[in-house]
Amino acid sequence: MSDLTDALERIRVFWEMNNPFVASLLEPGLSTQEINAKVEALSFCLPQEVYELYQWRNGISMNRAREYLQHIPSWCSFIEHFDFLPLEQAIDECRYVQEVKQEWIDNNPESYKEGQHLAKDRELFIQDWFPILGSDDLEYLFVLGSPNQKDNSPLFHCHLGGGSTPDQECYRSLTHFFQVMAECFEMGAYYTKTSQFGEILLERDSRKIALAEQKYSAGDLDQCLKQLQQKPMTLDILVDIYEKIRKYQDPRVVEPLIRLLNLPLSEVRNYEENIAIRHRAASLLGDVGSLNAVDALIEIIENQVARADNCTVVGYAAEALGKLGDTRAIEPLKRLIASFQVNDPTESLNEIASEFRSDVMMGSIIHTIQFYLQVLDTLFSSFPTDTAWEEYFALDEAKLALTLLEGNIHS
Repeated sequence: MSDLTDALERIRVFWEMNNPFVASLLEPGLSTQEINAKVEALSFCLPQEVYELYQWRNGISMNRAREYLQHIPSWCSFIEHFDFLPLEQAIDECRYVQEVKQEWIDNNPESYKEGQHLAKDRELFIQDWFPILGSDDLEYLFVLGSPNQKDNSPLFHCHLGGGSTPDQECYRSLTHFFQVMAECFEMGAYYTKTSQFGEILLERDSRKIALAEQKYSAGDLDQCLKQLQQKPMTLDILVDIYEKIRKYQDPRVVEPLIRLLNLPLSEVRNYEENIAIRHRAASLLGDVGSLNAVDALIEIIENQVARADNCTVVGYAAEALGKLGDTRAIEPLKRLIASFQVNDPTESLNEIASEFRSDVMMGSIIHTIQFYLQVLDTLFSSFPTDTAWEEYFALDEAKLALTLLEGNIHS
């Protein structure tokens, strides 16, 4: 049994034990000849891993899942958020995705014309995507087709319904992805829970998911850490590894992230890049979840009380403190909130909404236009400069973080 088939069987066993209906939705596998007959119209070759996947099972029965959900709301997806697409549906989705991509290319011809140097995300965009798992909201995990068959392909994520396109691989291969998922199911990172209404729900433990990701991604982790410690740091480098840092939550990244949180302006090309790197470092420190970052984040908050830091960085630092949940941040956040003198438009916006609510809900075009004009006028008068917007962002994040932390005390 290959590593891919072994991982798939481990997931199937989880469902057999925890929600047998999900396991029963799996359709019988296809022969190589049946797969070839279905994919012959494609203009590219699928990786050998895709053949192995569909020889194991041909996705889940979408019709049976919908019929069941009409009577008993429950979790019917094979993987969190995603349906395992039958090959016939995957081919249809592939054609639809290609139409969406072609429409984008037609609307942006200069970016994709022949001979044009393409950025990495656009270079990926023009390749052949084949969705393996998908959702009703045009969100997919897909592999890449190629002129000649390869053993495997990296797995990418896109959410066309949400307007996002991929810029880097999520997993090295289908085997890598399903090994991580199998580990998540077996170690309790994903687990089922029955609601008071009898629904079988799939719950998640984010920290355990990160541990499963780490187990099968040692090489990626080491490379990620090496890039994070690179000097000089650039925004491009950090953006390239940003999602991996969030996914792995490896505590080894905390120290280099703290260094980036306090990155001197002299070590980057300009002020804008400095702020972009620092606020991303603050956000990642909240996602990684180590309390070793609390003191450094509080220092950013205290600096702003003395008006010595950028409000965008401060806002993300406040958000991170809210995520980390350490109550030592409560008093610094209170001092930060008290230090701001920002026009808060919330009350004015609520009054506008109350005044126009009935007319807008009745579909009055004139009143709807008047409503939006008043909203814009209120916002622009409250925030006449970019600095005012940034200050309001920092204030809002500080208030949210304080609410979370004070809630931790009372819970």
